Amino acid sequence: MFLKNRSSILGVDISTSAVKVLQLGGSADRFQVEARALEPLPPGAVTDRNIADPDEVGNAIRRAVKASGSSAKNAAVAVPTSSVITRTVPMPSDRSTDEIETEIRMEAPRYIPYPLDEVYLDFEVRGVSDSNPDTLDVTIVASRRENVEIRQEALEAAGLKATIVDVDAYAVENAFGVLAERHPSIRPEHRVAVVDIGAALTTLTVIQNGTTLYTRDQTFGCDQLTNNIGETYGLSREQAEVARRSGDLPEDYGSTILVPFQQSVLDQINHSLQFFTSASHYSSVDCLLLIGGGSLLPGLDAFIMENTGIPTFMGNPFEQMSAARRVNRNTLMQEGPLFFVACGLALRSFDHS
Repeated sequence: MFLKNRSSILGVDISTSAVKVLQLGGSADRFQVEARALEPLPPGAVTDRNIADPDEVGNAIRRAVKASGSSAKNAAVAVPTSSVITRTVPMPSDRSTDEIETEIRMEAPRYIPYPLDEVYLDFEVRGVSDSNPDTLDVTIVASRRENVEIRQEALEAAGLKATIVDVDAYAVENAFGVLAERHPSIRPEHRVAVVDIGAALTTLTVIQNGTTLYTRDQTFGCDQLTNNIGETYGLSREQAEVARRSGDLPEDYGSTILVPFQQSVLDQINHSLQFFTSASHYSSVDCLLLIGGGSLLPGLDAFIMENTGIPTFMGNPFEQMSAARRVNRNTLMQEGPLFFVACGLALRSFDHS
């Protein structure tokens, strides 16, 4: 969101446990996956979505790009939503884009609790205000420079240029827009809770009519499941992670570990939904969309739907996309929910603003 230069963009999603890279081609009517790869990160390289070791992250990005076969040099990356300050302010509808930018620069100190030379600042015109047809809702977004620059540094270490620095929540919103257009059970007016179950964090983002209404992080993720496997069966963390991904576990795994973890996921979702309804004038959501590594747990979507009564779907942004010859379509479909944020970033290639 902060650095803009539209061209062929490689989406680079840097999470706590892995780097995902994705390149899209085709057109807005028919996207094609040109390249994709996932590369694990060593423990400690990223902590709570903050890059601690840009060299290690850069090396992982370089390996992922090589594995993907992409020749792209421009990349889009995202800063964590929790590290961003967002304010929506009204502006007269007759203002030009240049006039809005000038006014925001003048008014920003009212909304941003840092000196302007310490932040990257951007804005987006969200549309006519619901409360006043003569004004526009303009969203101001700011992030500390170090949050942006450490991601630039990691990309540069991998031989890439950060032409776009976005925000996780907006990348999710972007990918959701493409999925929702083609999903038979999701309509634009639906309030959809997108639940991103990562290694260490679970994020709930509520979207309606293409706009994010609410987002919240909780410290909970698949690391807890991995740790439970290791403690129960006497495995190292690496062994437990391999066993979790392969499914090569004792017969009592389902009842002893998996079902209690599914219940924990359910509790986290219910807790986040309660925060959403208490913080807004909405009383419910229309459906749930599961993304991230935790969403791939067998039977989780059915378990959540059965216990919440809310229609629950897997968030695979690639279902209606074609794939280049070098892309394994079976793997692409299996890992689709893992690439949701990367997809939202790669879609910036098709922005015209």
